[in-house]
Amino acid sequence: MPIFCLDTSTRKGSMALWLDGRVESTAYDDPRSHAERLPVEALAWLDGFGITLANLDAFAVVAGPGSFTGLRVGVATTQGWAFAAGKPVIAVPTLDAVAADRGANGLTDVVVVPMIDGQRSEIFFSAWKNGTELLPAAAARPAEAVASVIAAFPGQAVVAIGDALEKYSAVVDAAGWSRRDMAAPLAESAVRLAASGRYPSITPHAVRPIYVRRPDAETAKERRDRAQ
Repeated sequence: MPIFCLDTSTRKGSMALWLDGRVESTAYDDPRSHAERLPVEALAWLDGFGITLANLDAFAVVAGPGSFTGLRVGVATTQGWAFAAGKPVIAVPTLDAVAADRGANGLTDVVVVPMIDGQRSEIFFSAWKNGTELLPAAAARPAEAVASVIAAFPGQAVVAIGDALEKYSAVVDAAGWSRRDMAAPLAESAVRLAASGRYPSITPHAVRPIYVRRPDAETAKERRDRAQ
């Protein structure tokens, strides 16, 4: 059951392919935008495995939160492919995929906090324990996010994982939390989740980005409207 997963939720995008239990993945990080790289690079990468869009049983996409522009590109690209191939789409929340990364394997009876850089001096975060989400995705300044987790789980061991640690490791360390590095491209854990049946297969037009907070364009428009 081949499933192709696309992640454009951050500047460092990734792709993964589920092949009946075997997963192949790749990440890219260069100055070009996701829109410039896609769909040519994705189709070429799939071709290396002898896979075409028509061979796939489903598409998966990391649906957010994350970069507003990146999410729109990823969702729109995946929708276009799925429409063309007549296949369903499986939308996987970004923080779910971070929490399911192999770097967090074996963590039991501890609170796992996936956190990714949300720009604007904020992070996107949630909290998990033993594979269950206990705090839903939210956006906050790093210190506020840490404080909210501590308040929800007083005295419990906490492990943080995700790309926000590149910027905000000092905040995590000050809280006495442990840290884990991501062990694989984000699309890899996302495609594993997609194949697990945890998330529904839906029609392409039903896929929506998960923003968590309002896009910059909306807040800027409101400011302009108030100034008039």
